[in-house]
Amino acid sequence: MHAYGITRYGSAHLEHAFTFLTYDLLQRRLEDLGACVRMVRNVADVDEPIYVKTKQLGAHCLDLARTESAEFAPVMQALNSQRS
Repeated sequence: MHAYGITRYGSAHLEHAFTFLTYDLLQRRLEDLGACVRMVRNVADVDEPIYVKTKQLGAHCLDLARTESAEFAPVMQALNSQRS
C-alpha cells in the first residue's frame, strides 16, 4: 500500500493524521486477515509552495523538509500508528 506523503512546508495537521491512520487501520485489518502488507509513506511536494515558504523563512528547502518530517514522526507514534 502507498499513502501519498505529507506536504513539508508547514506543520502537520489533523488531515495528515487522518489519512495515515486510515491506511494504518486498513493495514492492520489486512494483516489480521492473513495478508502480507508492505506499507510505504513518502515525503513529497518539493514544489512551488515549499520554495515560497523557505524564501519567507530564509531557509533551504531540504532543511525545512527535514525539520517538518522530524516533527511529524513523534505525532504519529503518539497516535499509535505503525511505522512504514
